[in-house]
Amino acid sequence: MFHELKSKSIINKDVFFCLNPISTSSEKSYTENLLDMNIKLHRTFTNSHIYLMQLFFKFFLFMPILVFFNNHSVFYFLSTRDIKLINAKLHQQKSMFMHKFTKQVYFIAYQEPIRLVQLINNLFPHVRLSPIEYQLHRIENTYFEIYVYVEENRIKFCLGKEGRYIQSVNELLSTLLDKRIKIYLRVLAF
Repeated sequence: MFHELKSKSIINKDVFFCLNPISTSSEKSYTENLLDMNIKLHRTFTNSHIYLMQLFFKFFLFMPILVFFNNHSVFYFLSTRDIKLINAKLHQQKSMFMHKFTKQVYFIAYQEPIRLVQLINNLFPHVRLSPIEYQLHRIENTYFEIYVYVEENRIKFCLGKEGRYIQSVNELLSTLLDKRIKIYLRVLAF
């Protein structure tokens, strides 16, 4: 993914990107090459991952695509259809399932192939009502910071209690994408 970009030598400046951008063609092509690139997440299967997948299957009778967990959170990656099914018809199973954990449980929409910008949007489903804006900043050849700009009244949902959600998202991205991307939140100024 990143070797492709180095060979094209297009990574040389900061770029501002919005979901509905009004920008020059050079800015748009730069962001499309990095943020709109298809990515594949690295899957790991330890005993804990298999246990979490079996526990999910026990409650919902279908398997998640991918599971990620850390000290604060458990992320289940599901198809959009499965998330709609859980939210619409399986409320009782969902509440019983979430009470099994001391950690926060999140259901994230995921389908392969997925673009990086889609993955970021799926990781912040509670700010979908307003457009999310991005600023991409290159630190080194293999490390990128993405600044996600959200409205002031929605930033608390993106941070989570004591900043745990954004920590979990960054840990998830660093694990699943080879520690090359980190997300920072900024308040959107009007």
